[in-house]
Amino acid sequence: MAAQPSTPASMYKRVIKETMDEEGIDADEIPIEEEFDIDNMEDILRGRSLRYHRTKGFARFYCLCRRKWGSAHAWCILDLRKQSVAHQFRQKCQGCESEAQPVFDEESMKRMARYAVDRYLIKTGRLRRPPRNDDKDRDAAEREEDERPHDEERCDMCIKI
Repeated sequence: MAAQPSTPASMYKRVIKETMDEEGIDADEIPIEEEFDIDNMEDILRGRSLRYHRTKGFARFYCLCRRKWGSAHAWCILDLRKQSVAHQFRQKCQGCESEAQPVFDEESMKRMARYAVDRYLIKTGRLRRPPRNDDKDRDAAEREEDERPHDEERCDMCIKI
């Protein structure tokens, strides 16, 4: 029987779990806290949550009007307890103004998961260095995309904060 193709959500979950496993973090040790609420993100935005971590990375967006674009300013909230993406911040299409959800590739998700896990380890006193999103691991296209102006008017994250 052929294996089912991986969905973005299953890949995200696998990458987050692998990153946590590398550091010996069990999902059950992450505080339960309240369930994610888009209208009540102050603790997350201020970095006070142990469970949820806001991070950004490179993603592709695919609109219903068939336009597609990449952005190094694609934001999401990672839930370490559920080892999943709690929320993805959308961007509006420049063509039709419809909202499109980011699709992160595996390398970008690995960097984002590493950042979130490092933040957790720092907050719990198990890591002494500041977290980082490794620029050196990004390919030239991602770095070039990061230097382009960010369309704040169409970015759900920029609008929310």
